[in-house]
Amino acid sequence: MLLYIREEQTGKWTKCTGVFSGLQHAAASHGALVGIYSNDPEAAMQEITGTMKRAAECGIAQEAVCLITPHPTLDALHHLADWKQARLLVAFLPARTDADPAQAIAVGELCESVCPLLHCTRGNNVVLSVCGAHNDRMVLAEHHMQAWCLTGHAQCPHYRMKCHEL
Repeated sequence: MLLYIREEQTGKWTKCTGVFSGLQHAAASHGALVGIYSNDPEAAMQEITGTMKRAAECGIAQEAVCLITPHPTLDALHHLADWKQARLLVAFLPARTDADPAQAIAVGELCESVCPLLHCTRGNNVVLSVCGAHNDRMVLAEHHMQAWCLTGHAQCPHYRMKCHEL
């Protein structure tokens, strides 16, 4: 897990050297966003929720906190149920420091709309987002995940196909 700060002036996510110093900097900067980045949020959930608690203790509002990951899952979102106003941003942050927080979706909304077939598979130190409708053989690209898995999975052709089989 890594901590990033995004200040309005720069418009870019900047990696913090440490969690505590980053949270203190964000609390002192008005309008700064805190980005908690994890390539595998399910595996790092205890560290993520601990950081969210520390952010709240520093006076950082839930709306100013984003979980940033290229691999969101329903299980990870359910662990964040107490932070409904926190947001999720799907992005591979080290490569996309300009990832737009306006595309982030509130965790509370996502818990209601994320596809139950979306999950991750792990192997050889690689995490992949996969669709359970295809027995984990379909790796999901970010644009498909945004369109089908996170917001209204009822529009997903793979979900509809799987439901029709049942």
